[in-house]
Amino acid sequence: MLENDGVIEEVATLEEEPTAEPTEPVEEVQEVEVTEPQSAEDNSKFAEIRRKYEAETNAIKRERDLLLGTLNEYGYQGSAQEVSDALYAQIVGVSEDEARAIREKEEQTALEKQMLLEEVETYKKIAIEKLMSDDLMAIQKVYPEVKSLEELGDDFFNAMSALGSRDPLLAYEVVKAKKSATEKPKPQEIGGVNSSSSKEKDFYTPSEVDKLTDKDYDNNPKLMDIVRQSMTKWK
Repeated sequence: MLENDGVIEEVATLEEEPTAEPTEPVEEVQEVEVTEPQSAEDNSKFAEIRRKYEAETNAIKRERDLLLGTLNEYGYQGSAQEVSDALYAQIVGVSEDEARAIREKEEQTALEKQMLLEEVETYKKIAIEKLMSDDLMAIQKVYPEVKSLEELGDDFFNAMSALGSRDPLLAYEVVKAKKSATEKPKPQEIGGVNSSSSKEKDFYTPSEVDKLTDKDYDNNPKLMDIVRQSMTKWK
């Protein structure tokens, strides 16, 4: 009897234990990038470009279909490429398989040539950028105020070619000397000249007096007397 009571008590204890409530899976919220809608003007431009492209594409397709239709009437069947191979085979005097092999080889050769040209252009660009960087560093060692070779203009690159040797510093100095010899110095304002050389200047023309400012008179107390003396010499 005690054993049965123990079993009953154990079953009751198990039934009293609370069961864990199932948890709902949490959905991961993904951030969606919000882009600004295109304006009506942009939509109109893109629509016009798309219509023009579609019109040109359809025109090319019509011409191709017309040509193929004409050739089909003369017994040349298949795709445009197959018809082209058949015509080439007939003109050259080879089989269509040989014509196709010749075409595929030419296409492969043209593709390899194009890839080689693109590779050469890439390395050429890298080499030019490296040379320009080295040239700029050589110039900046003496003239640190130079920021880029582009600001020197075509004269610098022409000088580099004319010298016959790679001497960027000499080329820059040639350009600099040419610029100094050909460009006229910018004249200083009358006020600026008066303020720095008022002791030496003892005569002013009427046009120079007209350009004097109050600041000029304030900076040089004797300026008024000099102007008066100058006025007595005017004709």
